[in-house]
Amino acid sequence: DARELRGWVHLSGGYSSRRGGIVVSFVVRASEPFVAHGLFDGDLAIDDDATSASGPDVGAYFEMAPGTRPVIAAAISFVDVEGARKNLDAEADDLDFDRVLAEARELWEAHLQRIRVEGGTERDARIFYSALYRVLLMPTLLEDVDGRYRGLDHEVHVAEDFEYLSDLSLWDTFRTLHPLLDLVYPEHQRNVLRSLVAMAQDGGYVPRWPIGPNYTGGMVGDPAAIVFAESWAKGLRDFDLRTAYDALRLTALEAPPQGAPFRGREGIEEYVTLGYVPVEAAGGSVSRTLEYAYADFALARMAEALGEDEDAALFAERAENYVNVFDPEVGFFVGRRANGSFEALETETGWRPFYTEGNAHQYLFYAPHDLPGLAELLGGPETTLARLEALFERSTRDTMTPLLPGLYYWHGNEPDLHYAFVFSAL
Repeated sequence: DARELRGWVHLSGGYSSRRGGIVVSFVVRASEPFVAHGLFDGDLAIDDDATSASGPDVGAYFEMAPGTRPVIAAAISFVDVEGARKNLDAEADDLDFDRVLAEARELWEAHLQRIRVEGGTERDARIFYSALYRVLLMPTLLEDVDGRYRGLDHEVHVAEDFEYLSDLSLWDTFRTLHPLLDLVYPEHQRNVLRSLVAMAQDGGYVPRWPIGPNYTGGMVGDPAAIVFAESWAKGLRDFDLRTAYDALRLTALEAPPQGAPFRGREGIEEYVTLGYVPVEAAGGSVSRTLEYAYADFALARMAEALGEDEDAALFAERAENYVNVFDPEVGFFVGRRANGSFEALETETGWRPFYTEGNAHQYLFYAPHDLPGLAELLGGPETTLARLEALFERSTRDTMTPLLPGLYYWHGNEPDLHYAFVFSAL
C-alpha cells in the first residue's frame, strides 16, 4: 500500500572491507500502485506476493499497470532505513521528476559557472567543464537530512553547523582537489575540514583515507596535515585547528597502540630517531620519509598559528629530513638501511620496494615545501632545472597507457603532479 521497497545491503569492497564494510540502507518509492510484486534469489527462484526476505543474494520486483508512466525515487542512508525515508521525504516526497531535474540543473550551473574560461574551442570548454563536474562528485555526503551520520567509531552522531563528508582519498587529493576547493568552493572545503575534525573526535585519529564510516589506512604519508595547513594559509580558518593539530601531533610522534583502528605513520619510531624511515621498517620507505617531511612542514605552520613555538621549531627541523634519503653517489632519493647504508638503486625507471607507486625520477623533486633546499641538494637551481627539463623532454617520447606507468613525468599518478610548478617556483 505504501508503494515502497525498503531494506539494507552490506557492502564489502577492497578498501571498505578493512574494517567490516559499509551498511547502506535504502527506501525506493513509486508514484503508481503495484499490481504485482514478489521476491527472487540468486537462482532466480521467484516467490510471488512475498514481501520480506534476507540473505546474501536476494532481490525484489514490482509491476505497475500497463500504460502508466511511474516515477520511481530511491534514497539511501548510512545510518538506518528511517534515515533513508527522511531523506526521500525531504528531497522528493512529491515524486515530481521535472522539479528535481530543474533543481539539479540549477545547482550544477551555479557550481560550474564559478570558473569561466575564454578562448580555445567548444571541445576544449566541454572537456574543462566535464572535468570540473567530475571534481565535484566526491567526497561523499554521509549525513542524513537530520544531521545524523555514522562516525569512524561506528556510532551515530549529529553534525552541527557543517555537512559530514567521507570517502576522502587524501593521498590522491591533497595535491589537487583541496587546493582547488580552497579557492573556488570554500564552503565544501570547510565541510571537509570540519568532517576531518569530527573524525578525530569520533575515532581518535585524523585519517589518511577514510571510506564511509571506516579508517582504511590506505596509501602513505600524513596528508591531512597538509590539507589543514594549506586551508589555514589561504584564509579558510573557521574550523577547530587545535583539535586537528593535537590529533595530528600525536600521530607524528608515536605509533598508535596495538589494535587501534588507524595504523598512523608506519615506521614513525625509526623516523623520529634516525630522521628517515629505513627499508627494514616499512615498504615504500623513501616515499614515507619524503611525505612525512612535507607533513612535518605543515605541522610546523599549524604549530606557529597556535603559538606552539617549541613544536614549530621541532617540526620545522624535521621538515628537512628528506635530505637523509638522498644518495649523492647516484643523485636520487634511495632506500636507506637502519645502519645508514644506501640500497642499490639498480634502475632509475623501475618501481623499487622503497618507492610507493613511482620510481626514482618520479620522486626526485619531492620536496615541494623546500624547493630552494632541494635545488641546493641537486647541485644548484640551474642543474635542477636542467634535470627537470630533461625529464619532461624524455616524457614526450614515453609511451603511456592506463595500464602502463610512465617512466619519467607521469601525469596519471600522484607523486610528481607538482613537477610543472617547480619551473616557476625555482
